[in-house]
Amino acid sequence: MLGPVTTAPIGTVTVEEHIPRNETRQPYRTRTAASELVVLAGASPQDLLDSFRAVTEDRRPLSVIARESQEKLAVRVLDRRLAAVATDTDELRRKTEQAVARVHNAPQTPFSTPDGTHYGAGSPGAGRIAFLFPGQGSQYVDMGADVAMHVPQARLLWDRLADVEMDNRPLHRVVFPGTAFSDEEREAQTGRLTATQWAQPAVAAHSMALLAVLDALGIRPDCVADHSLTALHAAESSATPPSCAWRGGEAS
Repeated sequence: MLGPVTTAPIGTVTVEEHIPRNETRQPYRTRTAASELVVLAGASPQDLLDSFRAVTEDRRPLSVIARESQEKLAVRVLDRRLAAVATDTDELRRKTEQAVARVHNAPQTPFSTPDGTHYGAGSPGAGRIAFLFPGQGSQYVDMGADVAMHVPQARLLWDRLADVEMDNRPLHRVVFPGTAFSDEEREAQTGRLTATQWAQPAVAAHSMALLAVLDALGIRPDCVADHSLTALHAAESSATPPSCAWRGGEAS
């Protein structure tokens, strides 16, 4: 904001700078993610081991440790890199301790584990990125709920589709129907989403939400592949959602 600026002896005027609306700028929210990504790096195996030890001794909340580690890595990419997904600090310590042993025994050998620990050695190559889009049959109740709750870009996509209805029922109420308290109710929710007129737009919307998240992170594909109905999204690979048109149970 600029001013106040005196324009006359008896008055002032305030000139306000126009700030374009930025959908990524949101009010602060309490961090409630179920897991966090911690990334560590070092110029040598010993540097990385020192980072491991610092993490295992850190008693701050996991979200703070994760954010700080990501900010440090963003400054410079080093030759030794470790990434671990953890739900709490105890799990993080366990994973880093296991990784320490592997790095110590084979510092030049990259590895990935099924539980979400990844180690890279040497200068990272440019690599290529591929997006694989799902098709009808991959849908399930509450798919993408965690992403929509915790990532603003995904939530914004669902907000934009909030008015899309069929039979007086909005799409998000079919994908995210609420808690079922009986087997019959759960079966009814699954059956409704499985119907073609709901399954296709649901999978399409979920794909667009994930695209919005990846686009916000600056991740764009070098090649794409799809299965059936998501060919349109594979072709566009854009965070800007196409309009949803209902016709014979298809979304386009």
